[in-house]
Amino acid sequence: MSRSASVKGTVTGFDWINPHCYIYFDVKDQKGAIQKWKAEMSSVGTLVKAGSHKNIVKPGDEITLVGKLAKDGRPRMILDKVVLANGQELATNDVPTPTIPSGQ
Repeated sequence: MSRSASVKGTVTGFDWINPHCYIYFDVKDQKGAIQKWKAEMSSVGTLVKAGSHKNIVKPGDEITLVGKLAKDGRPRMILDKVVLANGQELATNDVPTPTIPSGQ
């Protein structure tokens, strides 16, 4: 994984598990076909330390994911950040992101 990219999609699932959390999301390609994507995040402990929580995303949320794409072209990535439809950025690693919604 070396190429960095931004991908927009709709959340279909979220695994709040160790050793790494995962966001599953659908992306429409240029022809309108749906691609099933998987994005890997840090561990639960690291995300909690960064101020994140198990309800950061839910199915149906429209999000933009920024991260490193799989070298082999599969629809996979390691996340650097998640951007919600309202522009809020969510922590995906141990570097706190100051715009995480409070109280969630």
